[in-house]
Amino acid sequence: MGSELRTQLLASAMQIVSDDGVEAVSLRAIARRAGVSHGAPLRHFPGRAALLSAVATEGYRLLFAEHRRAIDRCGARSTAAERLHAAALAYVRFAVANQGLFELMSREDLLLPTDPMLSEISRAFFEEAVGLVAGRQAEEAWHKGLDSRLLTAALWAGVQGFTHLWLIGSLARASRSSSLEEALSVALKAFDLVPEPKN
Repeated sequence: MGSELRTQLLASAMQIVSDDGVEAVSLRAIARRAGVSHGAPLRHFPGRAALLSAVATEGYRLLFAEHRRAIDRCGARSTAAERLHAAALAYVRFAVANQGLFELMSREDLLLPTDPMLSEISRAFFEEAVGLVAGRQAEEAWHKGLDSRLLTAALWAGVQGFTHLWLIGSLARASRSSSLEEALSVALKAFDLVPEPKN
């Protein structure tokens, strides 16, 4: 029953984040949404930050799964550049489809930096990105000589910045474009994340 209640509380929290945004999440609101007593969440989460960290962890699990599916769709004969491009596309599309959850995953001020599960999965996500970047560097001498981790961090900053500005509407207003796919295509070309066409 304990694990079922925790799952129910997390599902309620994720629904509130999706429907009303991060700021609407409180232990009382989650208890009300889940149909349990106001004290029930405290049996599983000592406070709001612990609960939000658990929700962010679930967000990373979903994002990880989207990345893996995108990379798998590239096929066994895909190039490292194609897999990296697919991962970048999946990242932005996940954010657009899950805006509240994505915002929460990016709000370290609301999360517990010491949460072991969140730390583990966010670190694993970055390490997978490093592997994709290093794979392309090795396969085609892409950005040869640059540190793979620093290059990954720089690319992530670019894609994250694009995503944030698109979500708040600033990018669409500045570019006078309402097409995410068009803007994203140009951004990924600018970040050198579009593979060369095969002969």
